[in-house]
Amino acid sequence: MNTPANTPADLEAVPESIELVAEPAAILPVVPGYLLMSLAVGVMAFIALVAALYLARAFFVPLLIGILASYALHP
Repeated sequence: MNTPANTPADLEAVPESIELVAEPAAILPVVPGYLLMSLAVGVMAFIALVAALYLARAFFVPLLIGILASYALHP
């Protein structure tokens, strides 16, 4: 008797402790486009802030030294 390997009787014999492997598309979450866009804008804003502070270091370093000297000389 030639019967296929996956007959309903064979599927019922599978123990319930065995978990079926999910497909990769079912594992990855679906992220809405607006969340990805807001993440990209946040990363670009952080990079712009770091670049602005780097370029303004000629102003901020003497300012901070002056503030610290002011506190040290007149507490």
